[in-house]
Amino acid sequence: MDEHERLCLSSVCVDRQMPIQDTEGGSQRDNTHCTSMANSAMVFSPPINVVSETTPPSETATPSDKPQQQQSSTDTSVESSRVANIRDSLDHQGISSQATTLILSSWRKSTEEAYSCCWRKWEQWCASFGHSSIQAPISAILDFLACQFAEGKQYRTINSYRSAISMTHNPIDGVVVGKHPLVTRLMKGIFNRRPPQPRYASTWDVGRELEHIRSLGGNSDLNLKQLSYKLVVLLALSNASRASEIHALDIRYLSRNENGATFTITKLTKTAQPGKKKVVHYLPLKQENRLCPIAALEEYLKRTSPIRRNDTSKTQLLLSVMKPFHPVSKCTIARWMKVLIQEAGVGQEFSAHSIRGAASTAAVMKGMSISEVLRIADWSSDNVFKAFYFKPTDTRPQSFLNTIVN
Repeated sequence: MDEHERLCLSSVCVDRQMPIQDTEGGSQRDNTHCTSMANSAMVFSPPINVVSETTPPSETATPSDKPQQQQSSTDTSVESSRVANIRDSLDHQGISSQATTLILSSWRKSTEEAYSCCWRKWEQWCASFGHSSIQAPISAILDFLACQFAEGKQYRTINSYRSAISMTHNPIDGVVVGKHPLVTRLMKGIFNRRPPQPRYASTWDVGRELEHIRSLGGNSDLNLKQLSYKLVVLLALSNASRASEIHALDIRYLSRNENGATFTITKLTKTAQPGKKKVVHYLPLKQENRLCPIAALEEYLKRTSPIRRNDTSKTQLLLSVMKPFHPVSKCTIARWMKVLIQEAGVGQEFSAHSIRGAASTAAVMKGMSISEVLRIADWSSDNVFKAFYFKPTDTRPQSFLNTIVN
């Protein structure tokens, strides 16, 4: 999950973190346990004795382009019930409230929201069949996961359900649910029957987007909205940046010199780790001012300076294009990115996150080494890059025999 975000909605249980959209609208196979419930019945059970942590849901999905909505009261109650189970378990083990609060803070907000969605569906399913959501038999857990497969869900989505249940459910036979032999074997079967697929079979031509940006005119000729859209796309193309990373840019931690601009990221980002300082460099493109991210950044800072004044609430780099010019959300930044690439004629199936793959692929095709791409884009290994992001446009057939003979 550098993979796995679709909709930035905290109140709707969707598979927003999976790179492949589920076929939930497809036909449903016969399964007496595959029932959907309209209400959100809660199952009250005794506190669990052990809290098990499994790998959080994948986070490689692309940022959403829809505005964030407020969490509904239903989701709040469901989340509180799930967290309450964990609190009760920790309290039962004699863990102090201060320590419990810190333990519960170990999960990021996006992970917690994804788990809450999965947990709600699991609780509803348990309520409909008379099971305890934290003390269900292994057969019930297997049936629930198999039901998700029968409904057409993808492997990564079902794996998120497994993780959410494993994190809160009591161990079975002394083993956490996520690592139970039958659960791991069932997940392997799901993987074999429905292997994860990259969201895109190809990528789009970055040159088309650059031509569109050139056609917009000079920075001083653009209004604030056009300049904002242009800036976020140039920043994204420069380092194959995620929308969440651009959202974290703060002018208080910006340094500028003749070699470009450097931001020190102080907010939590996807790749943030203890002891690891996150620094992002943006280099000038002196030979072409209209495509230079530093030129666009300088113009943007000059244009927004009167708006910021000494307002400490407006130190985030990117602000709304309308009064009262509040800091924008990650979803808004992603929407700006998508609007500008679609104006260039890029297909609507490509999200804002596709810039990451398009930019890195173009860099490799122009001669940059993969190791350098991994360093700049902050990938720890080339496995994810090659599997999900590297989509070369040169697909001419090749043959060892033809190469040898010729």
